[in-house]
Amino acid sequence: MICHSQKAQDKEPDSLNSPATDITGIILSGGRNTRMGVNKAFLEIGSSRMMDQTLDIFRRLFSEILIVTNDPLSYLEFDDAAVVTDIYKGKGPLGGIYTGLFYAKNPLAFACPCDMPCLNEDFIAYMMKQAGKHDVIVPELPEGYQPLHAIYSKNCLPSIKRLLLMDKLKITGFYRDMRVLTVGEEQIRPLTPTDVFFSISTRRRMWKRSPRKDLTSDRFPTGRVLRRLSRFILSYFHRPGRLIEEFMEEMDVAMTTVSPMDKAGFSFPRQRTTPSPGSFPIWMPTPLSRRRAGIPTI
Repeated sequence: MICHSQKAQDKEPDSLNSPATDITGIILSGGRNTRMGVNKAFLEIGSSRMMDQTLDIFRRLFSEILIVTNDPLSYLEFDDAAVVTDIYKGKGPLGGIYTGLFYAKNPLAFACPCDMPCLNEDFIAYMMKQAGKHDVIVPELPEGYQPLHAIYSKNCLPSIKRLLLMDKLKITGFYRDMRVLTVGEEQIRPLTPTDVFFSISTRRRMWKRSPRKDLTSDRFPTGRVLRRLSRFILSYFHRPGRLIEEFMEEMDVAMTTVSPMDKAGFSFPRQRTTPSPGSFPIWMPTPLSRRRAGIPTI
């Protein structure tokens, strides 16, 4: 089936200024958090949780808010949002979009995940003004569509359901059946930086987005350790001669120390070889091997 795609700038000017239809806001918060290890919705970026930041924007834009999650008890504190669970379990973001559209009272819904800390209210409002005879309103960058920051109509439900039943979970897979309006980079940049689509899926991405002071707080003690470790490693790269020197000193101690095996009456031949220039010993003692052999640590 042919995709009826159109650029936002191709619309008539009057339609851009027309009042937006009531739209439901859908927050996708049903991920397994396997890479992060904790519920991303309640992680703090700056001084507030990501879920609170998203809800603050949604309350000003949408007449209805839905939270799609597989852990509804964690979201009972948000009494101004309806909490629903996936109709088709384990189907990823596409299943979440389907569930949100299914329960939405309005014909259109804006969907985004709970881990987008850079959402821009003005840009979402601009997308809402594009609402018309389109089934999908989606930003498009040179690298492709941004389907987790898009507006969908209920007309998408049959096509999405068909993909879910076939276990084809690529979000843009049903676009070819829909009337798609793309919002190009030339419309995005005047309103917001393109990092508005940035999502936090790992702790590394969160550290990059968090203020530096948070990395040294009690919530992120590993950040301090990692920085110290990286400085230690880099210092050795800048002075490799010292590293080899310390290794050779350690080898000297290993060859002259009486091990517990010797004290117990066991003996085995030892042959001391001096490495030639440019060569490197094949065996390097580890902390565990040194403890087992009774070699003191320098």
